[in-house]
Amino acid sequence: MGARMAASSTELGRLIRIYRATHDLTQEELAAKLGVTGATISRWESGQSRPDARSVIALACVLEMTDDLEALMAAAGYSYQAATGATA
Repeated sequence: MGARMAASSTELGRLIRIYRATHDLTQEELAAKLGVTGATISRWESGQSRPDARSVIALACVLEMTDDLEALMAAAGYSYQAATGATA
């Protein structure tokens, strides 16, 4: 993982942690809503791995972060336009 990706994954993990805490969800509760394991959420939050683009969109919906979707996609290393089909 390159330095740029590590920084992005760390930022994404920080955002997931903040929004999860705002909704008073444990990692396991968030995982259940997304159909993943608690260990997966832990890896995302710690920057050890990153969610795929579809999971980023699901996170945004579950955590009511859709206004920040473009920033989330960028933090995960994805193009917002490519992932969502949005046009500039």
